[in-house]
Amino acid sequence: MNKYRLTILLLFMLLISCMKENNLVGVANPFIDYDSLKQASDSLGFSLNYPQEFNDYEVLYRVGMQELLELIFKDNEQEIYRIRKEKTNEDISGDYNNYTDIKNITVNNITYTLKGYDSYYDLALWQDDDYSYVFYCKQLSEEEILSYLSEIY
Repeated sequence: MNKYRLTILLLFMLLISCMKENNLVGVANPFIDYDSLKQASDSLGFSLNYPQEFNDYEVLYRVGMQELLELIFKDNEQEIYRIRKEKTNEDISGDYNNYTDIKNITVNNITYTLKGYDSYYDLALWQDDDYSYVFYCKQLSEEEILSYLSEIY
């Protein structure tokens, strides 16, 4: 997804939020929810692997704009992790925060960009083959986040 499409997606999400506050009806949700990873993957023609321990959470399987696979892992309605994958070489995070800590680390010929604050990370971005990936988390150490990233592909 190029930056233009990502900007449009974010604007739609903002518009939807404003419309809900004013009880207006309009723009459709750009995401389609699925009952399983297989169903979501089949709609795109690619799948996503993630750490086995994430199965302890409630998982939402979503496809955005018919090209982005997104999994949201929740515990008691609180988001714990989010993973995105898309067949592109663009940044698919939609995250424009000004992080104080940004670090590039190469492991097994994959360069991960970690972003966060005070040596704890909230976001990882990388590319492998023809796909871009994003992993959202909250305040993980470098060691913790890298242990998860090795299982996401």
